[in-house]
Formats: sequence, structure tokens, C-alpha cells
Amino acid sequence: MKDGKLRFGLIGTGIWARDIHSVAAAGSDAVHFTSVLGRDRVAVARLAETHGVAAYTELGEFLGSVDIVGMALSPAIQPGFALAAAAAGKHLLLEKPIAISLDDATRIATECDKRGLTSIVFFTQLFIPRV
Repeated sequence: MKDGKLRFGLIGTGIWARDIHSVAAAGSDAVHFTSVLGRDRVAVARLAETHGVAAYTELGEFLGSVDIVGMALSPAIQPGFALAAAAAGKHLLLEKPIAISLDDATRIATECDKRGLTSIVFFTQLFIPRV
């Protein structure tokens, strides 16, 4: 923690990561955007450079650099990353839907509850005043 702000890291390098999640994190006064994780080294490096954050391709190293993990991933792979992050004691900002199966979604919720972690789903429409 720096200045009382939690360290925020983003998993994903696709369009939602580039155009929505990273921009929101970089503009936030509530957290320090510190890290990006992805499988494509070039895409991770490009996104990290854009925001002046660290680039990672290894999950364990990435998790050591953050307090909160944001996900910009498909619901097919998000549960595995969410469960690993929760097991490491990280709060979660999840993309919708959080999983394909109810079992996977329940496991994420259970893991967060068990560890006293906060999780939220990034539902952009809720930030539109009329909604």
C-alpha cells in the first residue's frame, strides 16, 4: 500500500482491458494502478507502457505486486484466475458474466467469503446516472 491506496493490477490485454479497465484504473484516485498480466508479451508490454505500470506474464509474480485484481477476461477462463487471486488474498473486480457455470461462480463467491475478500462485477451501465 502506498499513501493508503491499494495496488490494482489488471489481467487481460484485449479491447476491454485496453479501452475500459486500464483507462478507469489509471484515472482512479482510489487505487494505484501498478500491474498488467497477459499471455502475449508484446501486448502486455504495450499496455503496461501506455500506463507506466509493470508488465507480467507469470501469475504468481503478478499476484505478488497487487492487492486488488481486475479481470478483463472471457467467462470461460476468468474463474481459474479469480480463484487463484482469491486464494492469494486478493480482492476482485470481475467482468460479467463471472463464469459460464453456476458451480464456478459459486466457488468464486465462496472463496471470497471464506477469506473475507471483497468482490464486485464491473457492470459499466451502473455508472450511467439514468440507469
